[in-house]
Amino acid sequence: MIYFTSTDGRACLIIERENLNRLVDGKPMKTPDDAILVCYTPDMAWTAEQIALLGDPKKITGDQIADIIDTSAKRGKENDTSLGLAMLVSHTDEKIRIDFQKEVRWFAMEKEQAIQFGLLIFQHCGVPVQVNVAPTPKPEGEPV
Repeated sequence: MIYFTSTDGRACLIIERENLNRLVDGKPMKTPDDAILVCYTPDMAWTAEQIALLGDPKKITGDQIADIIDTSAKRGKENDTSLGLAMLVSHTDEKIRIDFQKEVRWFAMEKEQAIQFGLLIFQHCGVPVQVNVAPTPKPEGEPV
């Protein structure tokens, strides 16, 4: 691991694959100065819910976080096949990132899901989207 603070005050943490694999296995790591606890969860919504249940974030201990992360990693392995495919869409200033719950060769979705997915991508790109839903046309010969 390489850890330092840049001249503009940003903390930078660079990790190698071995540490990344440890994180995915539910083993948090700390920076050498103990300032940052680095964790991974396969289920961000569940993890956020569990952390919120603990109350005031300033009173949460490292052991409490470690327990949640450990449980989250176990849940991820148990639910890996039963959940289907989960995606998380996020962005930085220049890139859109799509994280998948597991390794993916391809994926398919219903038309309605595809429309929602496309709208989500537009939102992350900062593109304002207005959707006008046109009424379904009546078949010919039917009274109006």
